[in-house]
Amino acid sequence: MQNKYLYFLRLALFVSDCIALNLAFFTASNIADIQRANSFNDWKYSYFVIILIWVMTSTVFKLYQLNPINNFKGVVWATVQSTLMQIFIFLAYANFVGTEHIWYFLLIFITVLFSAFIVSRYLFMITEPFVNKFFGPKKTISLFELYSSNRQLAPYLNSYAMHHQFEAVTIDGHKDWENENEASAYRHFFKESAEKGLSEVYVSLPTVNAEITAQLQKEADRYGIRLKLIYNYNRFIQSPFLTNIGNIPVLSLRKEPLEDINNIVVKRLFDIVFSLLVIVLILSWLFPIIALLIICESKGDVFFKQMRNGLNGKQFQCYKFRSMRINSFGDILQARENDSRITTIGKFLRKTSIDELPQFWNVLIGNMSIVGPRPHMLKHTEEYRALINNYMVRHYLKPGITGWAQVNGFRGETQTLDLMEQRVEHDIWYIENWSTKLDVQIIYKTCFNIFKGESKAY
Repeated sequence: MQNKYLYFLRLALFVSDCIALNLAFFTASNIADIQRANSFNDWKYSYFVIILIWVMTSTVFKLYQLNPINNFKGVVWATVQSTLMQIFIFLAYANFVGTEHIWYFLLIFITVLFSAFIVSRYLFMITEPFVNKFFGPKKTISLFELYSSNRQLAPYLNSYAMHHQFEAVTIDGHKDWENENEASAYRHFFKESAEKGLSEVYVSLPTVNAEITAQLQKEADRYGIRLKLIYNYNRFIQSPFLTNIGNIPVLSLRKEPLEDINNIVVKRLFDIVFSLLVIVLILSWLFPIIALLIICESKGDVFFKQMRNGLNGKQFQCYKFRSMRINSFGDILQARENDSRITTIGKFLRKTSIDELPQFWNVLIGNMSIVGPRPHMLKHTEEYRALINNYMVRHYLKPGITGWAQVNGFRGETQTLDLMEQRVEHDIWYIENWSTKLDVQIIYKTCFNIFKGESKAY
């Protein structure tokens, strides 16, 4: 459903962003030059770096690949992500080359850039409907829906006709041809479409059928009508997703955003930056205090190290601050409420989730992610994979310090099989619906729950 109008909108968005970048840069550099009585030549390399970084970040977050009409919120979010990532990378560059007055320059640059983006997005939002009304191309189509279970496209096109540039004309597949055979019904349908001056037809089918497809193509060609087929995969696949390997179309049984290399890079960069900040700004001074308290109360190591199942079921060593006395049940028995093995300092560490902080080292070295399905004991993986059919799907991603299941009440001890099944359902939902925005929301909810207190944090 791509068209020239959508291409024009994306191009207009790109041009307006280029103008905003240039405006922000030259404003900031000129003011900074006044402060130090220098010329633009000192900033010229920074200019090219900023443009290069913007091209990279906007590509990573697919800013100019999104549909700015029916996914305007996505465009806004991608703009924020691209800008924040650009600021971070440019700061690293500026510190590396030792650019003077960088903080003063950056403050002005960010202020002007965000202001320009806000203005351009607002103008786009209020002017696009008027531009669409007068210049947006309209394509009238006919929709041939043979099966009631398939009748989903017509209401969608009617609801979002302006967004998709379509005016849907629905012709019921059973209304006029109940007593005719299929070939005659198809001929009647395409003839009626041609008489209405329609050039494009969408036909919904329950499954792929070579014979029916050939008949439809034959009748469409007879009247010079473009034929588009819609197959109702949802009848037997919960969340189908079509991809390509070379020129070969492949139907995946579930959508996994983190199969995309761009998303993998974004998530990994986020993990590295976030874990480094926690290690440098928090663990660097908190670790000696926690270590001293643990050693003073009970004998044993500061860290509790345990093998867990990670990405693709592979085993890795997971780190935690030790919160229990040394015992022989650590690898087979979950912590329970009022567990006698837990030390006094351990209760505090577990209640505040401070015991999980060493796992940021696991994140930094690549065994874990900030957000993802929680890693389970090896014993529990073996037990539950035999009891829950889709249990191993949760290992499609790296395990996380926190996750979608945990912020929705499924953390800690799982006393019944039903609780574990619901946890797995939440983990799979996260795998199929991942986004950077979702990760940020989960981190926020995790921090909120820590300060609020959780009943299962024991």
